[in-house]
Amino acid sequence: MSVTELDQEDRVFKLTESGGSVGFKKAAASLKDWGSNPQIWTGCFLTYLAIMGYLVGEKHPKAVPNLLMFIRQILDYAQTYEWSEAVLPLALNFHQYILDKGDLSMENTLITALFREKYLPHNLTLPAKSTTNPSARSRQTRSTRSSNNETVVCDKFNTSGCLWEGCKRRHECTLCGLSEHGASSCRSDPTGPFDEVYNRITDYLHIPRNTEKDQQGTRVTVLGIQIDSITMETRLPPEKLCRATLDAAAALNATSLSLKQTERLTGSLAFCSRVVRLGRTRLQSLYTFQAAFPRGKSARRRISQRAVKPDTALADLAALRAYHIDNFLDDKLFDNKHFRRLIDGARRLNPISKARVRKPVSRDTITKLSAGLAILPSQPLEMTANLLDDLNFATACRVAFAGFLRLGEFTYKTEDLKQRSIFLATKLTRSDIRFSSSLDHAQLTLKRTKTDRHHEGVQIILAKTGDRACPVDALQKLLILDPRGPDAPLFSFHRRPSSRNNFLSTLSTKLKALGIQAEGYSGHSFRKGAAQHAHDSGIPDDQIQVLGRWTSEAFRVYFTTNASVLYKLNRQFQTGSPAPLSLLLPPPSPPPS
Repeated sequence: MSVTELDQEDRVFKLTESGGSVGFKKAAASLKDWGSNPQIWTGCFLTYLAIMGYLVGEKHPKAVPNLLMFIRQILDYAQTYEWSEAVLPLALNFHQYILDKGDLSMENTLITALFREKYLPHNLTLPAKSTTNPSARSRQTRSTRSSNNETVVCDKFNTSGCLWEGCKRRHECTLCGLSEHGASSCRSDPTGPFDEVYNRITDYLHIPRNTEKDQQGTRVTVLGIQIDSITMETRLPPEKLCRATLDAAAALNATSLSLKQTERLTGSLAFCSRVVRLGRTRLQSLYTFQAAFPRGKSARRRISQRAVKPDTALADLAALRAYHIDNFLDDKLFDNKHFRRLIDGARRLNPISKARVRKPVSRDTITKLSAGLAILPSQPLEMTANLLDDLNFATACRVAFAGFLRLGEFTYKTEDLKQRSIFLATKLTRSDIRFSSSLDHAQLTLKRTKTDRHHEGVQIILAKTGDRACPVDALQKLLILDPRGPDAPLFSFHRRPSSRNNFLSTLSTKLKALGIQAEGYSGHSFRKGAAQHAHDSGIPDDQIQVLGRWTSEAFRVYFTTNASVLYKLNRQFQTGSPAPLSLLLPPPSPPPS
């Protein structure tokens, strides 16, 4: 069997089989083949755009985006006018006009007023959607049509013309009110008497009129904003949306911008934010960029080309979803698994930047940091301001390590003191310390913690060890040598509540004084050091999780297996026998090369 083309002009083909032949002719496409809605045309046009992007995308990068805006215009018109009789002929003919012209720039893909007037007449406007009950509407229609009197305007007269001699309905145009013609042949402006007055006034005052911006219908543009009375929405007109998108893309692809370019872009996007409300927040960075220009000089500012991290993109999507939820908007789009696949792909393609190292504070370091407690005076009157600061800092270090405390749980902010009732209900004070009758332990009550979502409070038991890292001995000295009221902050610095910055700067100073490199130590170092010490002491992981008040498996990143334990296990693996007791000590350092 074979098929051979006979006549390409008439699309006639010849089918031959076993010496015989059959001829057939393919029917030419008509408007009916496109259906009664934009679905078929949209699918075909998107396929056409995909082919165009593959063939000419590199040479003409703006062709496909401009034609996408053309689709947007057509779909907008399809919501107002009849598809088969008005919008579809407009789409086919204007697209052919673009191809004949051979220019796919943004200006040439915007449908001109000449084409709108030719293919979108007023009589092909879709009827307004009614909320009336269907049965009531049908009864109303039947009763209206059955009334043949002068109280009703003749619909036939306004559409195709009434030829019934017995018609008693009013033969007048529903647009201008004249009886000479119907609405289908009306050439007057439907805005009626208002325009008459407006035209008289402007003529009298010799004010020129811009009739290009005159519009009517359910979707009109007022002061650059498109208003849709059917969907009750305001949006950017397609041409403004296209222009803003291209301007933003050009700015992102540029290596530098002048002040004039920045001001023009800021003004354009600020106008867009009137209907894109989330854009007001996003414009803050652009305002900051503009304010950094030196005034009175013609300078350009370079644009940082830093790529957005995948986690940042994920956080931005979460913020957008929260905005949709707070404003009762549909958020189903964010459930699309395509977003997650894109972010996962970005993680694989982009190398992960080196994470900031957080060094753990060991128990030995705690002993060194609080060594000054042993030489303090025995009376409060002998305490100087510096000694009081050392006492508070050393006690805070011991308590933070023994209690697996987060930095925010024992430090304070300036705004915390503005409302005393909130301060007393959330922050650590002297009244939150209780000693047992035998003084073998102390109980620390945290009123608010990160994992205590119901704000019930958490009790932490601090056992007395009697050594140079004992938190109970340090708390006893603090209450004796620095007496305060029960509502006073537990720790202070310069007679004021100890802040995060004060504590971290003091920690850095103390570590340098001990000959320890301070880089890498932070507020989390105490919590991480406590978890590492517990792991090295042989405490099971689930008990470490209880001590540190972790509610997830995140606690496992706070510690690593000790090198001496790995050495013991590896030797047992290779020799087949348990390592001797001497090998429980850290292995010797390798000789210098």
